[in-house]
Amino acid sequence: MNNAKINTRELKIGFTIVELLIVIVVIAILAAITIVAYNGIQNRANDSAVESDLASAAKKLEIFKIDANQSLYPAANESSLEPVGIKVSESAYQVGGDRSGNFYYCPTSDRTGYAIGAVSKSGQGYFMLNGKIEKASNIWGSTTCNRAYGSAGHGQYGWPGYERDATGWKEWVR
Repeated sequence: MNNAKINTRELKIGFTIVELLIVIVVIAILAAITIVAYNGIQNRANDSAVESDLASAAKKLEIFKIDANQSLYPAANESSLEPVGIKVSESAYQVGGDRSGNFYYCPTSDRTGYAIGAVSKSGQGYFMLNGKIEKASNIWGSTTCNRAYGSAGHGQYGWPGYERDATGWKEWVR
């Protein structure tokens, strides 16, 4: 037999640093795509909840008007609005910010019409005039009333459902 040495290499099992970096980058890209998609879905869900709340509020306001002795919408104060029974999905609404609220009811001074302004957690504003809902911007108390009834003061200032300085939602939207 020949005493020749057989040249063998040791087999090393594992990944190179380049392979690991490629895997990490691919996972990061997939995670970023997933987070963006999730946020978009969450924003659309909040917007849908706000639109649903506004439609429900319109129905309850119409029922209140039909049942009222004078066939008028409620005045813009908490004691007048509590019997209406408006309920909102509190977690779907924007909280804080530079405005004093995020859900406004604004009746006309003769209480034959109303407007509601609301701001979703996504930042999307909604404006409802006598039951018709549309997307809008710059929604807060005085702009809701002015948009509905003009800046000549035909509307009564709205009652915010959430106040930034308060501890939570007003009783009339619970």
